[in-house]
Amino acid sequence: MRVIVIGAGIGGLALAQALRSVPLRVLLAHGLDDAIRWGSEYVGHETHPDGTVTATFADGSADHGDLLVGADGATSRVATALAGRPTSSPVGIGGIAGRSPLTPEIRALLPDLLRIGSILAVGPGGTSIFITLQDTVPGPALDPALCVDVPAFPEPPVVYWGVNVALDRLPNARKMGAEAAVRAAGDLLRGWSPVVRKIVSGADPSSVGTFQYHTCDPDAHLTPWPSGTVTALGDAVHAMPPTGGRAAATAIRDADLLATHLADAAKGLTTIPLAVHEYERGPAAYAADAVRVSLKPIVWQRRLANPALGQLVRVATAIASPLTAAFR
Repeated sequence: MRVIVIGAGIGGLALAQALRSVPLRVLLAHGLDDAIRWGSEYVGHETHPDGTVTATFADGSADHGDLLVGADGATSRVATALAGRPTSSPVGIGGIAGRSPLTPEIRALLPDLLRIGSILAVGPGGTSIFITLQDTVPGPALDPALCVDVPAFPEPPVVYWGVNVALDRLPNARKMGAEAAVRAAGDLLRGWSPVVRKIVSGADPSSVGTFQYHTCDPDAHLTPWPSGTVTALGDAVHAMPPTGGRAAATAIRDADLLATHLADAAKGLTTIPLAVHEYERGPAAYAADAVRVSLKPIVWQRRLANPALGQLVRVATAIASPLTAAFR
């Protein structure tokens, strides 16, 4: 069985996730060197009478297989071709994300909350920031000696961050360079803790980029096309903002489910179209909930962008706020 998987470039990913996924992508690509073709832009496909599929690319090349899978992100061309329309829409919020070195100075300033988990804080005016640590100084999360099949992929200690805001306050989000993006993030964080501003201003320019959030309708049919030998998974099917921390995990769950059913087809226990049909029934049971969870912070961000509610929150946070206190 030959499966063609159309993936997304960095521009098609939520950058906040892409920044953290280098080891994961190295792991997933292990042993596939001869099977991965970089820089090929999918432009369309044709399904033949025998069920096989030919995918065509912008450079004029083509690839032929038994199954085509679109894993090309929230603006998936494969899913759009299948559904006859985009499968997601912008939520009106975008942002700037990057990573900054976790220096001894920064480590000493960070609150204990960040040593337990990540922080997503939404401030008056509807600006939010996500911060999480990758602190390898205490020791790696996994013993490198256990990395037998795949070599250990060590990374330096860093702080990952993302500043999110309504798109009308972040014009030309896709076009600004890294230095301009860091300056824009600093402007959005005026009035925030000096610690937060220091983290952002110290970003590695090569890691900084901008992005826009997309979402599907969690109450709609997630795979609105007849099952066959072309399908999609991940954000191509159930786009969600990264504010719920579930997008990548849900995509991996899709891949596992699809692979399980395809294994049955490879054994002759079912056909590829029936395996795909069984797979496509699955995401409705778990992905819709993940989308709803991921949209909750977006709802609060929109509410806090309201001037009246924003002023009320300013008063409340001036009196007492765990998140405010955590950064003081």
